[in-house]
Amino acid sequence: MTFIRLLSKEASQTVTYHCKNSVGYNDAKAGNLKKAVILKGSNDLELKAEGNNRFRYTVLEDSCSVRLIAPKHQQIQDRETEEDCLFQNYPGYVREEQLQEKFGIDIGPVCFL
Repeated sequence: MTFIRLLSKEASQTVTYHCKNSVGYNDAKAGNLKKAVILKGSNDLELKAEGNNRFRYTVLEDSCSVRLIAPKHQQIQDRETEEDCLFQNYPGYVREEQLQEKFGIDIGPVCFL
């Protein structure tokens, strides 16, 4: 895998965040991105919704911005250069004040360019 990364100029990957009564990116009620997911790359770099452009992901669709009991989803795409890509895992958590929220993650294939 490292060899393929070294031979590629960039890579792209899509992650889908499934939500039920949870926020994964934009919190419409609070009007901020403080509850946005943080993704961890294969090289242990964190990719966030805000901050340095080089380590920021793009949200293609966000239907999780309003807390609803009905299941929704959002799609996150990351297009990074060289080895800043390949989502390893999602640091799952439970927010104590909202124990009724649920979420899941689908990690798509990596496309090397």
